[in-house]
Amino acid sequence: MANYVEFKGLKHYPIGDAELSLENETLVISNFGSDGQNGYQVKFGDISQINTKYAPYDFNEATHQNFKTISSSEDGDSFTSSELAFYKEGGSIYMAGNNLGNATNIVAKAYLNGEVIREWNPTDNLQAAAAAVPWWAVVYVVTHATVYYEKTVEGNKERHEIGGNWRGSKSIVQDNEGNEFETDRVTLTYEFDVVNPNTTTSLELRASNIESLTIDDYAL
Repeated sequence: MANYVEFKGLKHYPIGDAELSLENETLVISNFGSDGQNGYQVKFGDISQINTKYAPYDFNEATHQNFKTISSSEDGDSFTSSELAFYKEGGSIYMAGNNLGNATNIVAKAYLNGEVIREWNPTDNLQAAAAAVPWWAVVYVVTHATVYYEKTVEGNKERHEIGGNWRGSKSIVQDNEGNEFETDRVTLTYEFDVVNPNTTTSLELRASNIESLTIDDYAL
């Protein structure tokens, strides 16, 4: 991953056959293909909180997105600390948390205007559509989602929070028990024991059957 494109002070590296280009003060990622192996990785450095602002894009039944956070140490060791998948089925967008490994205290949170309005255990009452992973359904009323990520360290615990929001728009979300409520951000939080306090984080996106993604900006 020697070649990168710098955007908003962050280094973005293409994965697979994906192509990255700067256009009109935005970053465009294209050539995703259909096998789910193409995308990009952005290195956060010392940043502990970031909101990726994507421009509106088409999300169809064949589209699949997989966001992965990777923790890396100075000696080159790295591990996946979370994985969040988006896919569409029956008119709804499903968000599923994968590969949480040794994560503890897994909680789904729904926000509205910056306040947490609901918390629930996403591992309860799993449905077959989610392939036995933490999930929650987002009723499809908007054409795009942005990605929120935050990392905090307290004592010997490292807490991660990753999820989707809609650039100020509100959507109706359904939790595992079928409860519906209005929200503008839905996230998954979880904890790990701190192994190396000097790790940095990268966000990786691989997608399929999507023409392109445009990053308009980052909110730090």
